[in-house]
Amino acid sequence: MDIQRPWKQLSIPAAVEGIPSMLSMDEKQYLIWLAAEKFEGWGAIVELGVWLGSSSAALAEGLRRRGSTARIHSFDLFRWENYMTAKAGPVLNEGDDFLPLYLKETASYSPWIEAKKVDLMNFSWNGGPIEILFVDSAKTWDLTNATLNGFGRYLVPGRSRIVLQDFHFHWAHCLPLIFDSRPDVWKQVEDVEYSTTVTFMPLKLLYGPSGIQTDYSEESFPLESADHLLRSRMAQEEPANRYRILQTLYRKYLIDGPMEEALKLREEVLAGGIDESGRRVLEDVGGVLTSRGWKAYNQGQYEAARAVAERILSIPGQKSIHSLALLGFSLLQLGDPEGARRAAEEALTMQHGFLHGRLLRVEVALAEGRHGAAEAEALDVLKCGPHDERTIQWILCLLTRAWSCEGTAGSHAATLGELAGSLSHSPSFLSHLAAAQYDAGQRQEAMENVDRALALAPGYALAAAYRAA
Repeated sequence: MDIQRPWKQLSIPAAVEGIPSMLSMDEKQYLIWLAAEKFEGWGAIVELGVWLGSSSAALAEGLRRRGSTARIHSFDLFRWENYMTAKAGPVLNEGDDFLPLYLKETASYSPWIEAKKVDLMNFSWNGGPIEILFVDSAKTWDLTNATLNGFGRYLVPGRSRIVLQDFHFHWAHCLPLIFDSRPDVWKQVEDVEYSTTVTFMPLKLLYGPSGIQTDYSEESFPLESADHLLRSRMAQEEPANRYRILQTLYRKYLIDGPMEEALKLREEVLAGGIDESGRRVLEDVGGVLTSRGWKAYNQGQYEAARAVAERILSIPGQKSIHSLALLGFSLLQLGDPEGARRAAEEALTMQHGFLHGRLLRVEVALAEGRHGAAEAEALDVLKCGPHDERTIQWILCLLTRAWSCEGTAGSHAATLGELAGSLSHSPSFLSHLAAAQYDAGQRQEAMENVDRALALAPGYALAAAYRAA
């Protein structure tokens, strides 16, 4: 390919270079060039996923060189995550708001930057046409769908640019599949040599007749289709990016392909010189597959869920408490309580007190008729004071089953009462306690707990039913 990259000779000022960044020098040069040479001013500059502002400053530097007073609309959740610390120097706690740090780092370019804290999974742009959309947030199917659905309607065919910072990054393997699968919709206009950035221009309106999907997923690109798209992309790339797409192809095979073929690709990836840290990140597909497995499980497809769990466990380094829990619950539904018990015990060996491992153990005890053991374990989990309401409901359901099978239902007001202090935040628990108290003749105490439940969750069905009765 005859690729022109006129930005490669641009200087980067200290005000841009000094900001902690995950961007390469080439990417910063490109963003300066893009705002200085290609921005015309008829639409907005929007960036999604800004971290400490390296991209914001580079775009602003381009506007400064152009003499433009346009403002960059910079959106991020601005919530610190642990992996950021190694890149940034300042150590914030996970979950901390880092917007003040962003504003400090980009202070030299504040006249050009308008930052806003948003959850991009639930945000839609309404500020008119977008001329440049810089995306450093679309690393998953869900985030990519949210980006296209929330901002794509404002891209102007033949004029707007969408800059995909993670296009060549294996973790974001959704991007080459989505964009390369629709050459009638997307035209590549630039890429950055020493980075993962690729820029596209829409050729038509994204939504409407012959537009794009609104809900891309792994299942949108079966292996045969994905293999063709990724190998076609490899054929047109320069060596460094060809290797990046090879990693993307390997990741797709880990998720969907025959394991023997995945292992062949693994040898090619290892031969390319990937370091151990990079390999671990590349092969971390457990989350993707676990999510798929639970989806199958919740749809009653227990054999499919089991197969997904076993696939995860067959990938070196991917065994986790979550994949073992998926396997255990699937086996239990398939009539194999012994296999489910082994999965639960292995998960609990890996992480003592793992909640889903303990609840799986309760489910196994119930399936095997060991109702006393089920009761004891469920009560012990409740004593830990879980905060998630759905989990509390689940445990109470298991307890009710155990007590019903023991023939002791309705005689546990005192047992539940001992837990009231740590579970007073739960309308489900308070409603169950009220029911037990009512059965035990403690009607005043029962009504007080019904009132407490309704104060926490007005209209809560179970408490409301007790109040009506």
